[in-house]
Amino acid sequence: MPEDFYVVGIGASAGGLEAFESFIAHLPVDPQLALILIRHLAPQHKSLSDKLLQKHTAYPIYAIEDGMVIAPGNLYVLTKSHKLELRNNQFQVTKTNGKKRKLYPIDYFFGSLAESYGPRAIAVLLSGAGTDGSFGIEAITNKGGQVLVQSPEEAEVDGMPSAALASGFATFTAPVAVLGKWILDWVHRHDDKIQEQKQLTAQPQRPHELEGIIQFISANSELNLKEYKPNTLYRRIGKRMGELQMVQPALYLELLQKRPEEVQRLKQSLLIGFTDFFRDAEVFEAVTKEVIPYLLKNQTEADPLRVWCAGCSTGEEAYTLAILLNEFFEGKGMEGSFTIFASDINEDSLKTATEGKYQALPGYLTPEQAGKYFYEQGGWFYVRREIRKKLVFARHNLLKNPPFINIDLVTCRNVLIYLNTAAQKKLFMKFHFALKPGGVMILGSNESNGAYKKLFRPLNKKWKIYINNVKQEKFSYISGYLDYSTSSTSVVSMKRKSQADNTAQKLEYYEQVLLDHIPPSIFLNADQEVVYTQGKVDDYIKFRGKQPSLQVLDLLDDTLKVIFRSGMRKLEKDGGEAFYSDIVYASKDEQRLLSLRFQKIKDTDTDHPLMLVQFFPQPPASRVTMAKAAAAAEDNSKKTDAGNALDELERELNFARLELQQTSEELELTNEKLQTANEELLSANEELQSMNEELQSANEELSTLNSELNESLLNLHETHNDLSNLINAAEIGVIFLDEQLRIRKFTPLTKALFNIQEADSGRYLKDFTNNFNYSAFEQDAHKVLELLSPLEKEVLDLQSGTTYLMRILPYKTQENKVGGVVLLLVDISGLKHIQDQILRLNDELKDKAGELERAESSWRSLMTHLPDVVARYDRNLNLMYISDAFFRDTGQSADYWVGKHAEDIAIEATRDKNWIENMLRVLRTGEKVTYTTESAGDGEKQYYHVVLAPELDKWGEKVQNVLVISRNITELIKYEQQLQEKIAELEHQEGELIRINQYLDTFVYTAAHDLRSPVANLKLLLSLFEKTANKERTMQELHRSVSKLDHTLIGLVEVIEAQHSSNTVARELYFEEVWKRICSDFRSQIEEVDAQVIVDFSQQPQIYYVEAFLESIFRNMLSNALKYRDPERKLKLALTTEQVQGIILLKVKDNGSGMDLKRLGNDLFKPFSRLTKEGEGKGIGLHIVKNMIEKNGGRIEVDSIPDFGTSFYCYLQEYTY
Repeated sequence: MPEDFYVVGIGASAGGLEAFESFIAHLPVDPQLALILIRHLAPQHKSLSDKLLQKHTAYPIYAIEDGMVIAPGNLYVLTKSHKLELRNNQFQVTKTNGKKRKLYPIDYFFGSLAESYGPRAIAVLLSGAGTDGSFGIEAITNKGGQVLVQSPEEAEVDGMPSAALASGFATFTAPVAVLGKWILDWVHRHDDKIQEQKQLTAQPQRPHELEGIIQFISANSELNLKEYKPNTLYRRIGKRMGELQMVQPALYLELLQKRPEEVQRLKQSLLIGFTDFFRDAEVFEAVTKEVIPYLLKNQTEADPLRVWCAGCSTGEEAYTLAILLNEFFEGKGMEGSFTIFASDINEDSLKTATEGKYQALPGYLTPEQAGKYFYEQGGWFYVRREIRKKLVFARHNLLKNPPFINIDLVTCRNVLIYLNTAAQKKLFMKFHFALKPGGVMILGSNESNGAYKKLFRPLNKKWKIYINNVKQEKFSYISGYLDYSTSSTSVVSMKRKSQADNTAQKLEYYEQVLLDHIPPSIFLNADQEVVYTQGKVDDYIKFRGKQPSLQVLDLLDDTLKVIFRSGMRKLEKDGGEAFYSDIVYASKDEQRLLSLRFQKIKDTDTDHPLMLVQFFPQPPASRVTMAKAAAAAEDNSKKTDAGNALDELERELNFARLELQQTSEELELTNEKLQTANEELLSANEELQSMNEELQSANEELSTLNSELNESLLNLHETHNDLSNLINAAEIGVIFLDEQLRIRKFTPLTKALFNIQEADSGRYLKDFTNNFNYSAFEQDAHKVLELLSPLEKEVLDLQSGTTYLMRILPYKTQENKVGGVVLLLVDISGLKHIQDQILRLNDELKDKAGELERAESSWRSLMTHLPDVVARYDRNLNLMYISDAFFRDTGQSADYWVGKHAEDIAIEATRDKNWIENMLRVLRTGEKVTYTTESAGDGEKQYYHVVLAPELDKWGEKVQNVLVISRNITELIKYEQQLQEKIAELEHQEGELIRINQYLDTFVYTAAHDLRSPVANLKLLLSLFEKTANKERTMQELHRSVSKLDHTLIGLVEVIEAQHSSNTVARELYFEEVWKRICSDFRSQIEEVDAQVIVDFSQQPQIYYVEAFLESIFRNMLSNALKYRDPERKLKLALTTEQVQGIILLKVKDNGSGMDLKRLGNDLFKPFSRLTKEGEGKGIGLHIVKNMIEKNGGRIEVDSIPDFGTSFYCYLQEYTY
């Protein structure tokens, strides 16, 4: 079996060609599909379908030949009435026997298709008469294939589609325009699952293997599956087993017995519940236009319409009916009311219907109507309460539960197709009982009233709408069946006739009865039913119950039954009349004698025979005799009981013998009649079947042939019109000549050229003169006939000076046979004149082209070496030209950019925001625009100097194009930026130098001032050292001065180092760790003065800083606190950290001697500035701290009160990582 494509077999007959044309017109070519068309054809007829269909599809079309290999992507057409099979992916074509034409070609082919392609087979049935294809699709379904059927409503002849749908094997039905899309969707959706489907369908289930499952479901649910069509059940059970990947029915039955939820799922699968709003919209149009007006014709506004929607599923159809009725009443301005009873056996479906909750709105409604009947909430559409309250939803088993009653309209669409004949009969009886007389029943498009036409007559046959006939009696529904022959008439129906007819018929009866003195009489029809009574017949026939039987034998006692059987049997056999006398009959507890007469009469209205039975009770005298006989019997009462019993038994035996004889005769006659009728029916049925098949086949063949002939005629007519219009429009002279060069046809242009008229057809061309400078027409025509090759020459009309191109070609038929020649004359005078002008212009163009080539060469050389980009844009800002320099900038050739819009180029290449605005300005004002722009591309930013200049038209008035010259000035901008950076750097260095010079001036001055005192002191001590006697004391003073000078020099070095320190490597530091290291250096001094040091670094424990700087800050702060403490009180020092607006704040607070900030002013942080006169410091500590903090953008602030203490606020800016 081929695994890489699908085969679609299309069966069609009468009306099918047009349907197939529409089918393939809506089916795009798919490389996975191979299409095969099979049609009913006459034995000797070769179809032209392959040629007629080519214009409707892009599929290559091939006429099927024996042995041809099937390939996907092609359409194959059977053009002969042959038997077609598929074997080993090849066609096998066999001629059919012309004498026995009972082969159904579509069924036969579908069977072969199923065997060859299994789940990759797709069957499509289109318009056609009969049932061909309805059996073949069963094989397709059993092999896992798909079956598609054209909607019978759309089909020109609905026989084949209807038969296929009735079989229950159709997968999908729709108009032909939809079938192609369904096939493509299914193929693409199931291609990856076909292997599983093949595996599951490789062993098709036999029906008896599934019976156990059906019996189990029936026993464990309210469904009686015996009333459903078995094939439908088999398919759906098999499908469910396939979903579970189960092959053995026994295993699936075990699963059902163990899992109740699977029973529920299978039951839901068996309850087919497809429905939709306004499904088959034409049906509901008929409801609006025909059904509702018909129902309201005999309805008063006070009486509400009662509607029963049987098998409503999820409620869409019930709501559709409610909307239609509401719209009708409102449109007519009527106050009519209605109630709709919607029933279904599926509880889940009823739940959805009761909620009125749907995913989509009915497409049939206008937006106003949709808003009137639905509202949206949470992505769902809900039916409004105003319309929902008019419906009553109920769970109801159509086959088990009693029907609703007094119904005006019942709809039961697409339910009967799933039920067997017995269940359908039961439903028809229920609907007949439920409907009022004249009520309406609507069935599905594939359903009909079938054998119950006496119960329902058609109102609209196309859409399966029927009217309930006169109401039958209730016992008919209870018994489940009632049949009426065409000649029978009930008493009830007789009474329902018009009064005038009833009176007239009674008069006829009276005339018959008067002839016999009007005894009690009854009239029987051919079915032995009582149709009329006359006189007092209550003593003889008894109507029992409210709805009595009309069969006469059901109305008699046992004694009269025997006599009646005998009399009716005799009349039926011999005719004439039958008379019976001295019949002992019990009446009112007494024995009476009775005579009966049976005779045939004729109903003058219908010509149907009737049977008249007259009752003759014995006169009173006879009754006296009977009394005397009774008295005599009393006198002889001494007779033995045995003798009385013997008389009684003899009397009963006589009646039994009579009854047995009658029964035997009746059975014998009935048997003979049935045998005769059966033989006649069998013979007639065979003849009719044979005739029907032959007529059907002939009709289909004629229809097919007629369709093809019409199509061919239409194509021929179109071709003739096209050819005539072409010749006339082109003004071509044409003469058709036969093999003897006699004129067959010619166009009007040749009349004047050859001096011929309409009447000259059939004459030789050589018999006519012409006006050409050429006379070898005949010789050249013979040469063309001989060589079968065209001949072409230019000839001149001497009279008009017109030049013609003469062509002589062989005339070939479709069979490729030569049937003469065709002479064509085409006026080329204008062409010759143009040709001369072209030659002259060509020379001029060559000269101009040389000049342009030289100019272009110079231009291209210039553009190639020019560093600037030169471009031209038209008025629509589309690029016309661009120089090679753009290639160097973008990497794309000029051909890539030419034709693109300036906006696209701006987005893709230049990224110039002002590009379009400036070009539009040039087009608008005609002025040149110059500007500088930058390109922010993916790489380095580029700068361009752009000049946009207008290019005016030849009149110098309107801007025709925009010229663009763009120069890359990126390097120039870079040099300029570098120059600016150098200037800024120099300016910064200049400022630093000025600051340093100022600092050095101050520093030198301060250093000189501080060094002057110790140096002068040294000089004085040295002079005193020689003179003083106490040299030891002088030496001590001398050492102190040197030490002071040493301290001063160390301070200078520290200041210089702090100013020029290059050790700025930062890392993560913890305040507490650094502080402890510094405290360890000052431990002896702290202990000496018994200082109280309090630190709290918890709010900001760490900092990213230069460790030497932080140590210097701590060291100088601690040193100053110790130096400038108040000797009168214990030193208290507190240090804390916190974060303030992204900067770390270090607070240092002491209770030392404090400072006079007003006195110190700006000198506080200057080098060698002493805070107090008493201190021992060098005056450089705070200067160093301030310099280190400010190196990274920090700052230091101070707050101090003399004799109370000082607080320093160090704002430390962290270094970057």
